[in-house]
Amino acid sequence: MVHFDYKYYNNLDDPENDEDFINEVKEVLKQLNITENINDINDIKDFVTLMKFINGLMTNLEKVIADAAEPPLVKPEIYNGQLITWKNDELILKLINKCLEKNDEGEHKFMLVVSHLLPILVKNSYKNLVDNLAIQLNYKKIPQNWCKKLGEDNKFISIREHLWGYKFPSSEKSLSSTFDRFEKEPRHYATLCYVPLPGLCTFPEDASRNRICSILFPRGTSPFIQIAMSNKDEIFHEGHAYSKMIDSPFFHAIVKFKWHTFARWNFFKLFFLIFILFSLLIASSTVDLNKNMEIINSVKDYTDKITIATTKSYIAAVTMVGNLNDATNTFINNMTIAEASKSNIELITNAISNVAASKIYYVNITSEINKAAIEAVYNAIIYNTTFTAGINNTTTDTINNYYVTEMNKAISEIDITTINKLINSTDGNQIIIACAIVEIIVIFIFVRSFIIFKINGLANRLFRVPSTYVIIAGNVYVPIVIILKMFPEIFGPAKNISLRDGYDFASTYQALTIFILGLWLVGLFCLFKDIGIYVYVIMHICRRAIWPLSLLGIVLLDISFVTMRVFTAYVPDFDDDKKMYKENTYDNYIKMSNNVWLGFLNVSYDYMYPWDSRLFVSIMRISFSLFAAIVIMNLMIAFVNNVYEEVYKRKYTEWTMVRARSIAYIELVCSVPNNYSFLSFYFTDRKNKDYFPPTIIYEANTEEFKKWHDKLPNLKKQLFDSTYPI
Repeated sequence: MVHFDYKYYNNLDDPENDEDFINEVKEVLKQLNITENINDINDIKDFVTLMKFINGLMTNLEKVIADAAEPPLVKPEIYNGQLITWKNDELILKLINKCLEKNDEGEHKFMLVVSHLLPILVKNSYKNLVDNLAIQLNYKKIPQNWCKKLGEDNKFISIREHLWGYKFPSSEKSLSSTFDRFEKEPRHYATLCYVPLPGLCTFPEDASRNRICSILFPRGTSPFIQIAMSNKDEIFHEGHAYSKMIDSPFFHAIVKFKWHTFARWNFFKLFFLIFILFSLLIASSTVDLNKNMEIINSVKDYTDKITIATTKSYIAAVTMVGNLNDATNTFINNMTIAEASKSNIELITNAISNVAASKIYYVNITSEINKAAIEAVYNAIIYNTTFTAGINNTTTDTINNYYVTEMNKAISEIDITTINKLINSTDGNQIIIACAIVEIIVIFIFVRSFIIFKINGLANRLFRVPSTYVIIAGNVYVPIVIILKMFPEIFGPAKNISLRDGYDFASTYQALTIFILGLWLVGLFCLFKDIGIYVYVIMHICRRAIWPLSLLGIVLLDISFVTMRVFTAYVPDFDDDKKMYKENTYDNYIKMSNNVWLGFLNVSYDYMYPWDSRLFVSIMRISFSLFAAIVIMNLMIAFVNNVYEEVYKRKYTEWTMVRARSIAYIELVCSVPNNYSFLSFYFTDRKNKDYFPPTIIYEANTEEFKKWHDKLPNLKKQLFDSTYPI
């Protein structure tokens, strides 16, 4: 039967309230003798019960009865069909082939059964059937009655890229995009094809009756989403049930259509939101960096002033005591003031410099420097200097007391307004407030997305991929940075601990947050082919290199421990110039690991220098160099090259799968079950057939079209005849 009715094609994806279609399917099922129980077929009332029947057919296991009198030579468990949960491949293949036959006869709605059956086949690893179907659906030329102007060969001149897709049936509304003008190609011959899977992109009715819930957390997934999200990993696996289908031109055409008509604008909305958040954090970090540089310079100036004041105050104290007519002070009187006080002044100024460097980001940095300048004279070290040892304790106390008095006077005269103003400055708070607003929006989007995934049964996949944890980390770190800036007292204890160890708590978190958001942007850039393919090559290499690198790590640790044990048993060579033994570079595990790693990279073998006079050291150096540079390094390079070449062969498939999953995510999050005009700026109606059409037509390069159909008979023979002679 040939249809010419627009309404028929526009409702290809709608099986509801179509009794004629259901009855026709029931007749086909009876003709195929799929089941002996005719009542099961008669019980089919609508499309839902039809799919339940087919699903039950796939799990209807045959009973295997073993003959106890004559036990088989092979254990029954080996060929026991009951061990296979999903079977009846031949029956399902008969149904699929019948639907394909009906489609060729003009009854295109029968392929609706295949569209909804496809995700089940993928999920339950019917790879043989999916591969079969993928080959038969490729480059399917549109029927002549769909576009009579093209003629029988459907060939025309095009400026669109290969596999460019359109909605079918067409409408008066144009879905052209601003980006389309940049995606034109030189004139070439194209053949118009179609994807014979009506309903693949269509969402079911939302089961939620609550209008607000249907907007916030819409239910239901299209077969396309179920297929795209079926893999629980982030990278493509050739052994997955859908591998040949993902590599098929018709699937690439679907992805291209969905991208340039719907997903692209929504992607850029999310991209610019993340980019704004990233830019705000960069701006805030830049403000903080400039502020910190000003604080460092101000503290340096203040330290210099305190150092000068320290020198003057201590010399004044020593001068005052040296002028006393006391026999106990002859040591001072016999020396110049500068010589007498030099060693003590150096100790005091060193103490000031150490505090200024270690507590540079303390709010009360000036008080800490002042405290160090005053308390330094009471340090036990200063009492062991030649100067202090040459005078009695009374004189020392007199000098110290006078010095403290003079220092307090000098400190009171130094202006600290600039430093305090810089430290207490709120510059950049406006940026952080803007950052907080954007982050609230981002958190809302991701929390809402997770809930949508959860209610649609896709949440488990999220926690199996590394990118989820990168997103979670970003949404944890950004609020911490905001709180650190807006309410620094909340993290006061943690900040003091990190400052005590020489780290600035806020700066560290800012750097980590910017790095994580940078990874977000890299992940979004993966949707562009030239970037995404190389990122996923790196991911493949990292995944495949886990065990080789683990083995290498164990070997290096073993070498590290052995060499440390050997070298600690030998005294280092004596340095004639310094009149002392050379430094032991193997006295702890950190040095040990660092030394072996540098040697592995052939960066340096200086750590062996203290034992250079020994012959076994030269032998070890040469052996390890050959092992690391020639054997291991070349093996690693060859390994990486092999993985790269392997992945590069299917680069387009890799990238298409990444984009397909991203489109599935965007469709779930950015579409709602009904048309709400007040939300049209962000959400799209799932019933809008301009974006979710019954099926898709696409332009195929005529040369590619001919090549495929020339090799199609051989492909069918290789895939089906040798494996499934049905």
